[in-house]
This record gives sequence, structure tokens and C-alpha cells, in this order.
Amino acid sequence: MKKFLLTILILFLSVLTLFAIGEYTGRFSMPFPEVSSLKQTAYEAAQAVQDLFAFLSEKIGFGEPDARKARPYIQIPEEYHVIRRPPIEETDGTVSYDYSRLYEELTRALDERIEYICLEGVELSWPAVHSLDYSSFWVDDFTCYRQYGYPSDEEEPTFLYFYDFRYLDLSREEIQSMKAEMDAAAAQILSGIPDGIDDWTTAKYLHDALCRTVTYDHSLSQPHIYDGYGALVNHTAVCEGYAIAFHILAEKLGYYSSVSTSDTHAWTHMNVPSYDEYIDITWDDEDLTDRDGDPYISYDYFFLKREEVNGLDSHEITGGSPYAANTEEAVPYNYHAHEGYLLYSCDVNAVISAYQTQYLQGSNYLTVRFAGDEDYETAKNWEQDGTLRSILETIGYYEPFYYWYNDNVHTVNVGLYPP
Repeated sequence: MKKFLLTILILFLSVLTLFAIGEYTGRFSMPFPEVSSLKQTAYEAAQAVQDLFAFLSEKIGFGEPDARKARPYIQIPEEYHVIRRPPIEETDGTVSYDYSRLYEELTRALDERIEYICLEGVELSWPAVHSLDYSSFWVDDFTCYRQYGYPSDEEEPTFLYFYDFRYLDLSREEIQSMKAEMDAAAAQILSGIPDGIDDWTTAKYLHDALCRTVTYDHSLSQPHIYDGYGALVNHTAVCEGYAIAFHILAEKLGYYSSVSTSDTHAWTHMNVPSYDEYIDITWDDEDLTDRDGDPYISYDYFFLKREEVNGLDSHEITGGSPYAANTEEAVPYNYHAHEGYLLYSCDVNAVISAYQTQYLQGSNYLTVRFAGDEDYETAKNWEQDGTLRSILETIGYYEPFYYWYNDNVHTVNVGLYPP
């Protein structure tokens, strides 16, 4: 009787699974940056039921004398190009997987514009696709569904992801020409890097170069704004395009870099000695210039730790590089801490010293960051009570100015020489 009831339960779950998958997910689209929460919930619920059904089918077996008959086998349609993750046997006897080889083969498959691709154990996002060579700018869209089961009698159960890629109407010659444009644009930026600079200064150079050359597309209508071609060649992008462009440049210099995402935003992760710090060029690009046409470049989001990013409203990092524990930094990588502009009191003289250093260096953008909440709230009012004007006159600046404060990171910023 017990086995009969379990069989009825499994049949019910299987019908529910087929309905849910057919109704909501059959070929579940994964756009970036916006994903329908209703479809996402339905997809995850249907997949959970499917996985439970597979597990119970294997364990109960419906009374079959041969347990293999109850196994949920995966039937891979012959039109799919299958890419497996090669296993690696570790010295301690455990098994891990070589995902780098999987991504190399995926890169080749996309380069050949293969439409149907099956990946083992990898659920792709748009940032992941755009993090491949040349940001895979010729990929127009893709959909995905997954199955859990046994590829064969000799293998353990696994997840297989079935992708249907669609490509832009570009010839191979056009794609190669566009790749060459990206190489030339990247080479032009990288050629200006001074010899002998350290990792931090290199990252700052790339950050500044993209702030100077890329404009945020508020219309969301320009082509390639989510990939590296848009940022490097067309000079227009949204957050993902900025992050991908930095990733491309950093990897050309030999740094490991990846794109990390929240539900609504994209950041760049760069593997520097502090390991788990992030750069947001999008929010640091003010898209404003002074009277001479020089851009105002912010450093509010130049190397923030993960916990700082996750503290921002709706910006908890959910995808991208694996979490790496913070290590003690011999030299802090956050811009304000690195440069001595992180203040631990609301000391006007300390602000004067920080602003004067930047002013004498010829910067058109002055910044300080306050570690304490109360100190920051006090400094926010300096523009209204005249303190900020007094500070600027003390360092020798008497002209009009822009003024910004940032509640996210407690910075007080000044733009000199406005138009």
C-alpha cells in the first residue's frame, strides 16, 4: 500500500511538472538585466518538482526488477553540440571539473555560430556569455532548458543545459572586421599605460580611460550597449558594457577579471591582492565635463569590498566570480583609503589638506570619504552653511563649483571649473 501511494504521488508530481514546464518554461528565456520574477519562480518550482521526481523514480523504481529501468535517462537530441566538463582527479582522490576547457570549447562553438549547444553543469547568464572572447557580441539572444538524469549507464546523474542560440545577421567577414575594431580600440587604450606602474595604478588607468571614452546610453536603444563592442568601439554602453570592457582590457594585461552582477547592475571583479573587491565604472562616470571639456571622474566605487556592495539597496552580488575571503591588505585598494582621503572625523583641516593635495595635482574633481555616519551627515551641510566655500577659498579656489554627496559611500565631492 505504501509503495502504491508513493507511485500515485509520483504520477501526480510528474503531471504537475509537465504542466508547469510546458506552460511556463519550455524554452525559458534569460534576458539581462531584467528577468520576470513570475517566470523565474515558475521555472524554479517546476525544476524542483522535476528533480524530486527523478530522485524518487531512481529510489523507488516502481517495482522494476532492474533498477536501471527506473533511472531518469537524458535523451540528447542529435542536433545538439554537446560540451562536457572534463573531470580532474585530485591528489586526495576527490574529483573536480575543468570548467576552463568547457568554456574554451563553448567559445569555439559560438565563434562557429552553432545554434544548438548542450552544456554539462553550466547555466549561462548574459554576463557569462559576454565575458567570453570579444564578449560574443554576435550572439543576439538565447533560451535554455535543463534536464537532470543519467547520460548513460556508466555515468553519475548530472544536469545538462540545452541552449538555443540566435545570432545577429552578420557575415563571418563582418564579425572578423568588428573583432579587429575591438582589438584596435583596446590597443589604443593600453598603449597609454605608463611603464612600471603597479596593479592599483593600472586598474585606475583602465577605470579612467573608460570614464573618459564611454557614455551611458540612457535611451537603452543603441546597438551593443551590453557588450564590449559597444563600449570600446561605439563608446556607448550600459553597466554591463562598461564592466565587460574593463574585463577585456584587464585580461589583455594578464589579470584575471570577471563580471559580477546583482539583480539590476553589473560590477567588475579584478583579482588583485585584496581579492574580493569590485569596481563600478558606470556609477563613477559622471557624464559631465568642465568648461575645458575634461570629464569629471568619480572614485566612489573604485574597489569596494563585497560587503560594501551588498550593503547598497538592491545591489547584492548574486552572480559572477566565486566568493573569495578577504585578506589583510598591505596597502588598501579602496581609492579613498589608498590615497589618504578616508577621514575618521569631521575635521575641517583634514578636508582642507585632502582637497589641497588634489587641487595642486591639477584635478578638477575633489573628494573625501567619511568613515562615520555622524561625521558624514555634518559634512553634507557644509555647502549650505558656507563651510565648503570657505574650505575651497582656503586652498586658493574662488570660482563656482559643482557639489555632490553620496549617501551610499559617505563621500563629499566637488567639481571645479564648471561650464
